[in-house]
Amino acid sequence: MRSTETIKRDIARAEARITKNTESIARLTARNEKYHKKLEEFRYTFKGDGTDCQTCPRLAYDTCFNLEYNLESIANKKKCVAEDKEKLNNLKGELERLTDKLNAIPQAIKDYEVELRNSLLYDSKERRAWALKKLCELKESGKMVSFSDIFRARREYEQDRMSSEKLDTLRKLQEQHDFQEKCSILAYKTDEELEKEAKRDAYALIMDLAHRVERCVGKATDCSGLFLETGTEGYAVLNGIVVGENGRCEVVSKGVAGYNIVRWHIRVNVWKLA
Repeated sequence: MRSTETIKRDIARAEARITKNTESIARLTARNEKYHKKLEEFRYTFKGDGTDCQTCPRLAYDTCFNLEYNLESIANKKKCVAEDKEKLNNLKGELERLTDKLNAIPQAIKDYEVELRNSLLYDSKERRAWALKKLCELKESGKMVSFSDIFRARREYEQDRMSSEKLDTLRKLQEQHDFQEKCSILAYKTDEELEKEAKRDAYALIMDLAHRVERCVGKATDCSGLFLETGTEGYAVLNGIVVGENGRCEVVSKGVAGYNIVRWHIRVNVWKLA
């Protein structure tokens, strides 16, 4: 689910495009008026049916061509303005609906969002420090895998495809290189990037939790029983007990994959407790 900041940014962009195209239409229209006055000097009346460049006097060709080009540009820009206005109305409606949802979220969950954001940020910084340490260890030990190492192992395997040993070597090098890439991406993230990710993840978790809990036990009144769990890949989930208006419920999040499931994902279950 998108945040209000994202929707507001899209609204500002749509409004900017509408303003820019409207100004362009006004500018082209004023320019066309000058072209029409110029055609009066050649005693030619612009028809605007696409045949003016073939039927106009030779000296008026450039003027007719510019008029036809500007009219086509105006039509395209008017179409863009209409599409942006429709998109703007949809965005404003989406923002209004999302604002209503945010206002309906219980205060207990809103208060927990701040704690959750700080926890996510702390975990991200810990994983960044761990990734940086791993990279330093690999560089010091000389175990860094480069593309040339993978290319060399792949070429050796292609020369002898029956060798399971060379295939295992190639797979290990590829796994090591993928691990290095993940560590590099995480190790060199700035504090601003980590804060932005923590805010985004906390918002997504809170919005999902609020609706699931409300369907089970009504609006949440106490979230102190929740705790955050972060996997090795950085996936953050919420587990624990939430007290609602109509009772208590247990939140259980787990990874799911297997038969007839396209990809591994996290499933969140909320059960009402007796």
